[in-house]
Amino acid sequence: HDQTKRDLTRAEELRRLRADVEMLNSEKEGLEHNNLQADKEKAELIENFIYVKGCLDQLQMASLETPAASPEHERQVAQLKATYSQVVEERNRLAARVDALDRDREKQKQQ
Repeated sequence: HDQTKRDLTRAEELRRLRADVEMLNSEKEGLEHNNLQADKEKAELIENFIYVKGCLDQLQMASLETPAASPEHERQVAQLKATYSQVVEERNRLAARVDALDRDREKQKQQ
């Protein structure tokens, strides 16, 4: 009778542990997917950032060559600077998110 009880307890514990492993594997897959998605977003943002930075550099060089900038030109420069700032902010936010995902993944590996 005691042996049967122990066997049932062990079987129940094994079921719980298997369920935990399944849940952790599922969570890991989700985190890996999020990490891939964040990497894609980061690459896209870097590409956008480089493009906008190039446009800003071109406009700044053009403004140095032009004695008096038109209001339209000033508006474009201001717009590009704002876009540049937004892209930098977004890149930093995503970099922080990727770092957090990396830390979470490392914590999970150690558990």
